[in-house]
Amino acid sequence: MNLKIMTFNICHGADYNELVATNKSPNGPLCFGYALTEKLLQEENASELIEIWHKNVNLEPIADVIRQYDCDIIGLNEVRGAGEASYYADQAELLGKLTGRYYAFAKAVDFPNEGSYGTALLSRFPIKSCETVKIPPMEDAPNREPRVFLKAVLLAPEEVTVFVSHFGGQPREQELAVQIFLEEMKTVRTPILLMGDFNTTPQDGRLDRIYDVMEEAFSKDNPFTFPSFHPVRKIDYIFIGNTNDSIHFLEEKVIQKVISDHYPLYTEVLF
Repeated sequence: MNLKIMTFNICHGADYNELVATNKSPNGPLCFGYALTEKLLQEENASELIEIWHKNVNLEPIADVIRQYDCDIIGLNEVRGAGEASYYADQAELLGKLTGRYYAFAKAVDFPNEGSYGTALLSRFPIKSCETVKIPPMEDAPNREPRVFLKAVLLAPEEVTVFVSHFGGQPREQELAVQIFLEEMKTVRTPILLMGDFNTTPQDGRLDRIYDVMEEAFSKDNPFTFPSFHPVRKIDYIFIGNTNDSIHFLEEKVIQKVISDHYPLYTEVLF
């Protein structure tokens, strides 16, 4: 099979063009969860930036990059689902329609009076089945944001099982996610794709057990993916495994476009 694969944390489709145009700081657009956030919140127009980040959504640039690279399988993180708030919608469905792809959504959390939030999959191929696999919370912090795997079987045309996830930010959360994936992997007989924002670098060592059984589309020292306006680390991944075929990565690319706080990661693979 020859597949074009992308993983992309889309930051809920926040309108980065407007953020860049509005931001008066040299530090780049608002980026929650990153150390620059505190500095940006001190800017005189911080409240305006937060309003734009939270409520102004533009999915067209995301759809454009998927169409440009003619992707077959796309894993998406920080995706909104439908909800009460006007700025929450079924983004998996919308992006599926914009790109002409099948789609699936795995809800991780519900935000009261707003909507749901989680991980999504777009596929050129029919989705035979899809389920949400929960990652258990840390024992000493059970109220942190829930995390999940989207697990789907695609008819590509041979069956391929895809796992998409957005790991938590704490080391123990990442260790639990790796543990759950390895347990799920034991039950799968098809080739496996694993992708997403894992919130940890290759050098941290918390993905070593995955490296032992899967092949990554990029070497451990490949270009950084986050944050897009000033990349300093790699936390986004595409892994392939569970196949007896030789794996040949025909192209590997960090797409250096600021349309989210992450760069999209793309590979074309033959196996």
